[in-house]
Amino acid sequence: MRKSLFVVVSVIVMQISAAWCAQSSHPMPPKGQSKSRQSRVKDVIDASSIHWSISVIHDANLVPASVMYLIVNKKSVWYIRVPGNDMKPIEREDYDARKVPKDAIAPAFGWFAGSGDVFYIKRVKNMLRIYRREMDESETEEMKPVLVKTLRF
Repeated sequence: MRKSLFVVVSVIVMQISAAWCAQSSHPMPPKGQSKSRQSRVKDVIDASSIHWSISVIHDANLVPASVMYLIVNKKSVWYIRVPGNDMKPIEREDYDARKVPKDAIAPAFGWFAGSGDVFYIKRVKNMLRIYRREMDESETEEMKPVLVKTLRF
């Protein structure tokens, strides 16, 4: 009895798994083949599928605060609240002016009342590393970017 119940449950699990994979954008490879981890990771974090969704709110004194949602493959995977800044995406031609690395993904910049932030993402193997560089007009030395978050895929 136990063995036949196990067989029935196994068959049901396999059917559900096959049905899910048929609807998934990453179906199971044919039996005996496996998609390499390297290519799966590349599919998951393709640079063109990474961007920020930014919402800006203002308090009673009209001081902005941004909520930045990191979107990967149309899914929100992380967010950060940036008080005192009205964050906006940085265009490629402005990378040098904002001191953003040429290989950065989805950089964003915000400035308000003499201070600001730059965020950008770098892809390293199966990880996304999110960096933040704070700026202040009274600083005499340039502040270095700080690793804020590492997301593994």
